[in-house]
Amino acid sequence: MENNQRVKEIQELDIRVLHFPKEDVFFAPRDIKRREQAIQKLGALQTSVCITFQDVEGAKTVVSKVKTYAKDLITLAGNAGIPVHRIIQIDQIK
Repeated sequence: MENNQRVKEIQELDIRVLHFPKEDVFFAPRDIKRREQAIQKLGALQTSVCITFQDVEGAKTVVSKVKTYAKDLITLAGNAGIPVHRIIQIDQIK
């Protein structure tokens, strides 16, 4: 993500109306691996996180609790899902 690109903060319920491209946000295998490791570190469900992701309009961030996560999708507490291949960064909130 370019430094001059603005990241819009949204609410988890707003995710339901977003459109996600099929392409991964990353090209480099090391970036994809780093994202996979961050997801694996989530541990227990109901973990509070800040997720930065990209839809067709640009980068967005959301703070929520993780309800479930799988190889292809992270579902948040409000039942909104973010495709893993569109996640730029995921940070646990303690």
